[in-house]
Parts: sequence; C-alpha cells; structure tokens
Amino acid sequence: MEKNNLFEALYYYKDQGYTYINSNHCDCHTGYDQAVADFYEGCGDHEPSYLDWLNESIAPHYEIDDFVFYHNGLLFYGSISKSDYNYDSYPEDVDDTEILERIGSIEEMIEGDIDYPGIYAIAIWNFGLEKETDRIMNLADFTKGYKSENFGLSIDYQDLYSLLFVDRKCWSDTEFVLGLSKLISGYKTETLKYFCNAIDPALKTVEFVTEILKNNPNMAEFFPAELNVNREVALNSILSDANNFKSISKKLSEDSEFIKEAWNKNHKVYPFLPESMKADYVIALRSLNEDASFFSLLPEALKTDKTLVKTAMKKSSGSDRKNIFDSLPETMRRDEAFIQEMMNDSISCYEFLDEDLGNNIELLKLGLQTKFSNCDYYIPQALREAIIKDIPTLKQVLQMGVSFDTFYKKREYGGTGECNDRELIMKLLDLGIIIKTYDITKEFHTDEALLLKLVKNDGGQIRNIPEVLQNKEEFILAAISSWRYYYEKLSPKHRKNKKIAILAINKYKEEARNWGIDEISKSIPKALLEDTEIQELLKPTQGSE
Repeated sequence: MEKNNLFEALYYYKDQGYTYINSNHCDCHTGYDQAVADFYEGCGDHEPSYLDWLNESIAPHYEIDDFVFYHNGLLFYGSISKSDYNYDSYPEDVDDTEILERIGSIEEMIEGDIDYPGIYAIAIWNFGLEKETDRIMNLADFTKGYKSENFGLSIDYQDLYSLLFVDRKCWSDTEFVLGLSKLISGYKTETLKYFCNAIDPALKTVEFVTEILKNNPNMAEFFPAELNVNREVALNSILSDANNFKSISKKLSEDSEFIKEAWNKNHKVYPFLPESMKADYVIALRSLNEDASFFSLLPEALKTDKTLVKTAMKKSSGSDRKNIFDSLPETMRRDEAFIQEMMNDSISCYEFLDEDLGNNIELLKLGLQTKFSNCDYYIPQALREAIIKDIPTLKQVLQMGVSFDTFYKKREYGGTGECNDRELIMKLLDLGIIIKTYDITKEFHTDEALLLKLVKNDGGQIRNIPEVLQNKEEFILAAISSWRYYYEKLSPKHRKNKKIAILAINKYKEEARNWGIDEISKSIPKALLEDTEIQELLKPTQGSE
C-alpha cells in the first residue's frame, strides 16, 4: 500500500503485525530521551542507542519483537530479536482539518503539545481505523478500543486522545454520551472537561446532566452549577471532591439543611460554609482534624482557642506548622505553659521559639522528647555554650539524641569546629558518650589513651584510627566489645587469637543470644574450633531464644 503520510505508514506496519511503541516517557516505560538523560545524570555505563533502549526499557517488560516507533521526525521499524532496524522520514503533522482543530483546542487546554504519532497509533491499533478521516461512530466502537490489548502497554493510551476520533454525531446521541460517561476514568480533569464541552448543548438539560453525574460525579465541575440540582447527585459529587460544592445550584448551596448534610459527608467543604457554620466550634474542630490548612479560615475568635491551635499544629508539619505558629498572637507564642503543653502532646515547636524561650534548657529537653523533633538544629549559640560548660547537662542532652558534632562540627548550625578540649572529650568518653573521630581535632588522632576509649564506646571507629593501632590486641578487643561483627572482618592472623575469639563469641551470646552463633563459627579458624573451651562456648544456652 502507499505510505504517503505518517498515518498511512503507521497503518501499513500495523497491518504487517508490528507493535507501536511510544518513544516518549510515560507510566508504562522509560522514553528514549529520558533513557539518554538518565545516562548523563549518572545512571548506566553507556549512552543508549535505539537498540539499547529497546532491549533495556521495552523487551524486559513486554512481549514485543517487531516494533515501530517515531522519534525526531523519523519512523523506525525493525525486530528486537534480530537487532535490526530501518527508518523513514515523515513530518509530525496532521492532514485532517477536523482533527487538527480538535488537537488545537486540547493543546490550549493542557498548555502543551500533543504527540501526533501517539494519537495515530491509538486510532490504528486500538480502534482499527484505516484512514485518517475514519471516526468512532458508536459506543461499541469506542468500547472495542477501550478494551484494546495494547491498553497501558506499548501505546500510551489516554482517554483524552481517544476522544479526538469520536464522530461529532455521537455527541448528540444520549446512549453514547451516557455510556461513555461510565467508561472515562475521571482521574484527569482535562479529559472530563473535554468530554463535557463536547456534548451537544441541546443535551445539557437538568434531567440529562443529572443522569451523567450519577455515572461520574467528578464531571460536576464542568457543567453549569444550575444544572446540578438533584440533592443525591450533588451530595455524591461533594463526597467525591469537596470542591464540587462550587458546582451545585444556588438552591442547594443556600439550603442550610443541605449544607449540613454536605459537611457531614465531607468535612473538607469547610471553606464553602457560611460564616455562622464556620464559627461553630465542633464543626471547626472536626474540619481541622480533616485538613489543618483550614486554620487560616477560622473566625478570629477561634484562632486563639488552644485546643484548635493544637489540633491544627498536630495535623500539619514543616512550613505549614510554622505558618500556623507565626500567625498566633505574641502572648501565645511566648506562653511557656502552652508551649510545654504542645510538646507534651508530641507537637514539635521548639524550632519556632524566639531566642529567649529557645535558651530555656527545660524547653529544649522537652522538645527533644517530641517525635520527629529537629531541636538540635535550632539551639541558640548562648545555650550551646552553656551546655558545653555543664557536663551532666551535656551528657543528658547527648543521650537524648543530640549528636556531639552539633556543638563542635556543624558550623552552619552555630558550632565552633572540631573539639580540641581533651579534658572534655575524656570526661564524655568516660561517661559512655559516643564521639566520632571526625568530631575531634587531628592532634588527638594519635592519642592512644583517648582513641582506646573512643573505640570502646563505638567499635566502628576503629576503621578511622591509624593502622598501627588497628592491629593492637587491646584496640581489637575494645572494638569487638561494642561491635560484635568486627571479629568477622578481622584478618586470619587476629581471628586465630583465642582471647579475641572468646570475647567475640561472648559478645554474640550477650547481644543476640544464640542467634548468629553458627555464623560466627564460620569465621573461627579450624584449630580454635577444636579447642574444648571454644566448643563449650559455642553450645546453645539452655532455655534461650
């Protein structure tokens, strides 16, 4: 057959048994350009060719061999299994003026370009159209395409693009419109809008729109509000999306009983309630539990109610929580008892406090107990310096989760750099505080007494000390005493040391009971496994899990 344009070429390859593959990125697979971009962003070890892309992104997921796809003005066709392809040049355009007009309206609506080859592929592979001027003439035709085997696979099938090929007569056919309203998914507002706009205006009556909305409540937004007069239908649309409250008739939106019922169905209609209902305490509280952003819509008289404030703060996070806190009167933001009350209710707010309250050590401790708190990033410099001078308080704060480098390494958070106070470091190590090698100045990186205590507290730090110390028995024993897996990482020379092996076995039994004994046995040299003392230690403890 002749292949004068892109549509005819695609039809020819479909007729020959080829499968169309969308070269654009979509939910179903990685597009070619995206695959190339991924390589330049550090994914993969080579820039993919077209065949690489087919083998790596398409073949593993779909049973496709003979393929056809369009990219950069070229129509590629070939066989994946034979690693063979050719291409012809076809302009990416549309000859049919009717389709061109429809495409233009959609591109304006989505504020983007439409993939013409993908549109043609939908028409040809899904609906079996043979010419660019062919149309879907009835619901049966559309249903056939909707159930296409290519749905969601090689063709990036979308309801919106499929509607391009519906014959204009169908939009005045009640059976077609009602049937189609059941099929359209409703997840993309552009599809719903196009569908509603395409319906013959003569059909847009209260009665018929009511029937459509029974099938698909999400379409309420795209019909005149005065057509949405059916109470049950309106409630269902609001249940589906609270914003559909804007799409109901004036008769319903001014009916107090209907408004109450709508709120009971979906508390997110709070923004659309009359001021008298917004001022209702119970309604405000329940609505905040549904969506904390409604706090800004509360009447001023309710914005200082502590229960409502706590509810909004608890249901929000990040910048939203900060905005709520910052909107409070200064008397509430500086109310220490109220701050404590929120923290006790697991509401993190230490980071929003002014410097005076932020310097309150008791509020800091309370904040550190709050779930998902980032208090350590917001400790004022004056409080940091005071804590460093108070060893018991410093120990307590460190044990509550603030890392040592918060005070010494993180300059961006007000720290002063790596710690060079040996006396302080030794005191903290004696208290069991974990300190990393990168927390201390390099002058201490050869201080054996200090490093030995550091390794005892955190066995993993042995990897960061001088190699000569890593090979000393006392350092190995110190590391194993707090890191039971270290024995398995030792060289055979050190694993042969019976003293080291005994400590490792006891450490396993202490921390993991009998779990892992078989694993550590694999790391113990054969000669030691024959030792009666070692054999006795490796026996499971009676009654342990």
